[in-house]
Amino acid sequence: MKEIVRDDDNLLRRVIFTSPNYVKPDQSVTSFAFQPRRINNVPEMLSVDIERLTNYEASIADRFNYRLYAIPARTVREIGLDCEHDPLLENYAHALITGEISKARSRQLASSARRIHYPD
Repeated sequence: MKEIVRDDDNLLRRVIFTSPNYVKPDQSVTSFAFQPRRINNVPEMLSVDIERLTNYEASIADRFNYRLYAIPARTVREIGLDCEHDPLLENYAHALITGEISKARSRQLASSARRIHYPD
């Protein structure tokens, strides 16, 4: 069963923190972390978890290589994107950020993201 993604929901994005392409020295996230990969020249949607449906340990999966960043669903919608619950068999909290994710929107998402201090 799909959940409604509420404006007050936080969306958790798992980001490789060992690469300066994704995380700056001050631990803020770069816009690169919010740019969808392209498969067969078609951009993928951004994969996130709905915070209220998971816990940090499950969402991060690999604490040695990743960190979590939270962005409010309201912010996603305010910049012209949307988010929808997309549960997977192995991850009920999975959701997608959908819409045209331009470089400018990636920068807006990154500037709105706050780091979750887990596991440290």
